[in-house]
Amino acid sequence: MRLWQAAEDEAVRVFAGNLRDLLLAAPAGTRPTLGLDPGYRTGVKVAVVDATGKVVATDTIYPHEPKRLWDEAIATLARLCRSHKVELIAIGNGTASRETDRLAGERLSRHPDLKLTKVTVSEAGASVYSASAYASQELPELDVSLRGAVSIARRLQNPPPRRLLTRVSGLGEWVAQNIVAHRNQHGPFRTRKDLKQVTGLGPKTFELSAGFLRIPNGDDPLDASGVHPKAYPVVRRILKAARSDIKVLIGNGTALKALRPEAFTDETFGLPTVTDILKELEKTGRDPRPAFKTAAFREGIENLADLKPGMVLEGVVTNVAAFGAFVNVGVHQDGLVLISALANTFVKDPRSVVKPGDVVRVKVLEVDQARKRIALTMRLDDEAGRRPAPDRPPRDVASPRSAPERTGTPARQGKGQDTGGVLADALRRAMKSTNNSKGSRDRG
Repeated sequence: MRLWQAAEDEAVRVFAGNLRDLLLAAPAGTRPTLGLDPGYRTGVKVAVVDATGKVVATDTIYPHEPKRLWDEAIATLARLCRSHKVELIAIGNGTASRETDRLAGERLSRHPDLKLTKVTVSEAGASVYSASAYASQELPELDVSLRGAVSIARRLQNPPPRRLLTRVSGLGEWVAQNIVAHRNQHGPFRTRKDLKQVTGLGPKTFELSAGFLRIPNGDDPLDASGVHPKAYPVVRRILKAARSDIKVLIGNGTALKALRPEAFTDETFGLPTVTDILKELEKTGRDPRPAFKTAAFREGIENLADLKPGMVLEGVVTNVAAFGAFVNVGVHQDGLVLISALANTFVKDPRSVVKPGDVVRVKVLEVDQARKRIALTMRLDDEAGRRPAPDRPPRDVASPRSAPERTGTPARQGKGQDTGGVLADALRRAMKSTNNSKGSRDRG
């Protein structure tokens, strides 16, 4: 039971860490995106969303078996991208993903005037969302299959959907729905003051929520910061003292640190608040997420048969476990990088080296087509065809439990216990008792 509980605790810890990294994955930003939900017989579902995540167009194309309308599919994608000024193409990583990726690549080569970036994204949860009550309320006019393409497209963006807005202080389901509806009708908000035009968002609600609602690329740089609108007068006094413009002062740590917070306090804003304002101006809009980047899968590598030992490929980390990391290199099966092959130094925790979403370079060590297994290494000087040796901690790293040396006699771990454990000890006692009883009967 103790071993089972320890395994459960560790599994939850690893899962929680991966989930946190997934939620903190780098977004591509508020850019028009075309989502592709790949398929063969039922076709590839297409959805275009604008910079705010609003669905502006949908379609279904049939480039693969059995219809094989390849040229027609490319023409449709080009028309949608040009009409809606698409900047990103999101491709689901499920069935027919690599074939659809090749379709998007050929579309890019045929229409170089369209500056686009194609990205393969995880389909996990897209089908669940498509059939959910929430999707039915949000996209009632769309077929279930097309909602999956919408979900795939939005995964690259960073728009505030309605469900997330309900978590903001002062906002409920109704007000959050009104914010999204107002944005869909009038376009992105330009200032925080524009939020007051939303039905149901009165002065009290605005006061509670405005500090948590950011307006990126708006008319006022302060609207993209964590400074509450009611504290803007303090910022104006700071600007006057620094004799600087807000666009120049934001991010200027040298100038901000030269200011004395005590000089800007008043009856409403005390020293702690002013200090926080100066810190926010120094690193306004700071985002703990990394910069957005994509992996470039090698052309011609679409299935296990295309992989050869010794190949060096670029891939994306999809999952991290206690024993290593799984990497998508563009085929329908993720490869495994054992913990001993993550780096040239001792690695105690794989998450200290890689996280889900990281773009990494790996070398193919072995390909087992029968069992659909791919052995990879991030140590590019490793010899192909040979598994990496087990990683051992350096001498100054204490092992949590020292294993007894294997000798002719099992090492004793405690009184009445050997390396077999309590269950093995009890079994031996039972067998000894049974043999003694049998011996007595034989002698009788």
